[in-house]
Amino acid sequence: MEIGSLHGWSTSWLLHTLVDNETGRLVTADLIDRATETVPKSLSDGRWEFRKGDAKTLTGDWLSDVDYLFIDADHRARFARWYLADVSPALRPGIPVSVHDVFHRAVPLPFTEGVEVLCWLDRAGTAYFTAARARARAPTLGSANSAGNWA
Repeated sequence: MEIGSLHGWSTSWLLHTLVDNETGRLVTADLIDRATETVPKSLSDGRWEFRKGDAKTLTGDWLSDVDYLFIDADHRARFARWYLADVSPALRPGIPVSVHDVFHRAVPLPFTEGVEVLCWLDRAGTAYFTAARARARAPTLGSANSAGNWA
């Protein structure tokens, strides 16, 4: 599952992985359908479903089937509070989750998605990994807990 796609760059990478693995499908939710014009058909045919609309209203019918969640949408704190409170608890334990754009700086600015995510991870005692140049560190591996594995 992917929340947010804009121009489809990450969508294309996720779909390429499905092609390489010869299995799986991707469901993307976004308010803007620009990705439907830019994602190559060779990657999307038979593997991709785009749902135009607010992910908050599309939540109920996809949560139980998620094996991986990629979030790259609204980077404000309010949106992060929504997915941390409503989406995260509904995911099966151990589901890997990636949140894009947490670290634009070594320490996220106040009132941003990054602050909310890092505080949530800290409270949950969940390890994370980032490859962000602003704050890359050695991978921290921990056991999966009810919060899943967040990257």
